[in-house]
Amino acid sequence: MRQTTVQQLAAIAKAEDWVRLAASNGAKGPRLYDWARLLLLSWQISGERWLLLRRSVTNPEDIAYYMAYVLHDCPLQDMVRVAGSRWAIEECFEAAKGEVGLDQYEVRSWHGWHRHITLAMTAHAYLTVLYAIADQRPTFEKDFSKDDTELGKTTIALVPSSVPELRKLQWQMLWCVRPCLAFNIGWSLWRRHHQAISMMCHWQRRTRAP
Repeated sequence: MRQTTVQQLAAIAKAEDWVRLAASNGAKGPRLYDWARLLLLSWQISGERWLLLRRSVTNPEDIAYYMAYVLHDCPLQDMVRVAGSRWAIEECFEAAKGEVGLDQYEVRSWHGWHRHITLAMTAHAYLTVLYAIADQRPTFEKDFSKDDTELGKTTIALVPSSVPELRKLQWQMLWCVRPCLAFNIGWSLWRRHHQAISMMCHWQRRTRAP
């Protein structure tokens, strides 16, 4: 039996096999890609085995490949949703490395590594719980009539406080010699206000019909 590469299998996909779906939502709107799937032989497992193809909307030559083991009659949307869950995992590791130093260790034993990782993940869990508790999103009105958008006068909710922001606020309030509560809260509201406007514009551009 001759082996076949995934690139050769992807070339079999027809134009009507590709469907544009959002894998997940990002800060700048839905992560839209063109998706297709090809059924593979799966005589050694129960269920079905598919080759899932993810193609860039802007660069059709950029194709990523997934091997999917699913139950019978699993819809393409479910495969795309599961494939998109990888972003949440990557963001978790990135946040832990950047905010609590998950990867900043120099140890020579398993016990030392385990202690560092446990302490870092405990600190990150603490910040994540604060993030969930502090999910207060006041609203404000923004008039986009003068801009080149179709939004007009829109009510926008502030973006939620982020884990890096909460870490910075904690540092400012606990370790600064003269912490200024008004300044720190004002900085937080200013940042969330401008990010909310930016996010609204990005979403409007991403979801605009081509």
